[in-house]
Amino acid sequence: MPTEVLNTAITQRVSSDDWLKVREYRCHILITQDVGGVFSAVVLNLPGIGSCGDTEEIAIANAKDAIRLALEDYEESHEEIPWKDTSTVVIPQGAKHLWVILDA
Repeated sequence: MPTEVLNTAITQRVSSDDWLKVREYRCHILITQDVGGVFSAVVLNLPGIGSCGDTEEIAIANAKDAIRLALEDYEESHEEIPWKDTSTVVIPQGAKHLWVILDA
């Protein structure tokens, strides 16, 4: 006899206006470490945006904050976001890269 499984998920109604407010952005981040041990996180597909930190995780978190601030500035000034194609970017040996999705 099959075991009955109860659905314990909570359903919420979300207005269509709330769905329209959500904006997700895919950002390509390059992570490098300098000889002093500091990590840099540069956003490859959003020119001029990046940050650093004592750990890889802190550098990425700081870069995410920088992305959010830059996106706010673009929105407030009604400027188009200058996204770049990173399909031909060469990742330096020893560096890491990742894609992150941000809600902004």
